[in-house]
Amino acid sequence: MAKEWEATLTDLMQSVARQIRDSAELSVVTKYVLAERLPGRTVEELGEGEGEDSADRLAERLKRLEAEAVALTEMRWDGDFTAIVPVNGAPAVSGEEGEVETNPRLTVDGDLYDLHLQHVEAAKAYRRELIDWILRAVNELR
Repeated sequence: MAKEWEATLTDLMQSVARQIRDSAELSVVTKYVLAERLPGRTVEELGEGEGEDSADRLAERLKRLEAEAVALTEMRWDGDFTAIVPVNGAPAVSGEEGEVETNPRLTVDGDLYDLHLQHVEAAKAYRRELIDWILRAVNELR
């Protein structure tokens, strides 16, 4: 029995260590798939039923559709930050003699970016909860 507890505690501590390492970087990717590529038109048709089981089936079917990434945000504890946002317009135009000039018509797709920011905020909230849980657990072990 003692060896089982020791193994369980070791597994738990390894899991906590992985979570701490993983919490040092937050990466959120927002993807899209064209509605016309969906095999059904409603959640019920896609999930073929009701309840949690149908939500799992829906998620699996959507994952197989090869969604395209449309936005990315990465944040690290050291302050490094990367953001890739959806834009409309050409990012650059060619000038004379092969020079590249910026395109003043380039605009961020506000609806997609707002959705992505909601995902980022949800991920940050989850990470805060996870870190709080880890800190409480460590304090209780003292």
